[in-house]
Amino acid sequence: MRVLISGYFGEGNVGDDLLLASLLKRCRTIASDVQIVATWGEQSPWPSPAADTVSRDPEAVARHLDAVDAVIVGPGGLFHNARLAGKPQRDRGLHRLDRLTASADERGIPVIAVGIGVGPLAGPTARRATARILDRCQSVTVRDAGSLALASELTDTALATTPDLAIATSPSDGTPTPGTMAVNLRPWGDQRQTRARLAQLTQTIDHLRDEGTVSHVIGVPLSVSNHEAIDDRRAITPLLGSLGGVETSMLDPQSPSEVEDALGSVDSVIAMRLHAAVLARNSRTPCAALAYNTKVAEVAEPIGAAAVPLTAPSNEIVRALDTSRSDTGTWIPPGAFDALERQIRFLTTSAEPGEARSTPTLSALDSWRIALGM
Repeated sequence: MRVLISGYFGEGNVGDDLLLASLLKRCRTIASDVQIVATWGEQSPWPSPAADTVSRDPEAVARHLDAVDAVIVGPGGLFHNARLAGKPQRDRGLHRLDRLTASADERGIPVIAVGIGVGPLAGPTARRATARILDRCQSVTVRDAGSLALASELTDTALATTPDLAIATSPSDGTPTPGTMAVNLRPWGDQRQTRARLAQLTQTIDHLRDEGTVSHVIGVPLSVSNHEAIDDRRAITPLLGSLGGVETSMLDPQSPSEVEDALGSVDSVIAMRLHAAVLARNSRTPCAALAYNTKVAEVAEPIGAAAVPLTAPSNEIVRALDTSRSDTGTWIPPGAFDALERQIRFLTTSAEPGEARSTPTLSALDSWRIALGM
């Protein structure tokens, strides 16, 4: 069978592209003969982990639907329309998914959503679009409690939670270089908020330098883009320039694995993006997560990253690093990915190639709930 995976892939975002790679691996483990085509953008400096790709352009995706037997939406934080201090942005991503799932529904192609984040959703238009998309899915797994609560308000589709797919099934022990710290920041907030954050982080690193625990700070961007609003280098560069008495450098990632290696080979990490915290903890690297969004705390804290508010003072950030450093036992429980794996197994066994397509009936939707163990 042939499956289309649609998400925010190929846009120079390390976290999203690692999510795709993880999902591909799980799909191939569960159904080794499945053929996968994934949407892929034009911003990525590295190739797609999927051998077969299609442009994220809605027209290109719609044309491709006639050649697939099932659609997977996600993983990742696809269901939102608020960014940069809560200022609403155009609902372009939601519009694309709305069109995709409507076209699949018209053709009788089954759709599931896996490992998604839902929210924040600013305004009724975004909420209605999200409700339509989720209603067309036969099952949905979300990655955090906040997403589950919001999705439950919007749809009657079968819902379950699953850990973020970038989280390793079991952590590995990295080999840290003493005195090194990685910092990941993203553009967020107005100029006043950005200056305040720069000051608090400079004070934090100066304190750690004076303690003798940090001598080299490495900027690690997880989003590399021509669009300044989402390019992490724009947020990290001023911080590196403000530091004194320490060596500084900026990683120029040519592949997601380079970012994984960087976050696993330092002594500590201060991370703003969710997946910077996740990748750090995959190697047991102590991490203070700057929670600009509730998802950061809800996803990263269960694996031992210590979340602090985005406006936290220097002493709280230092304390968070100490807390994370002492957390050596926390991890996701065995079987945490079972609901997601049941979704994939049910999809790949129920949507056979060449099968006559029809809109799922109530009994079919009930069977999805049974497959999820609900």
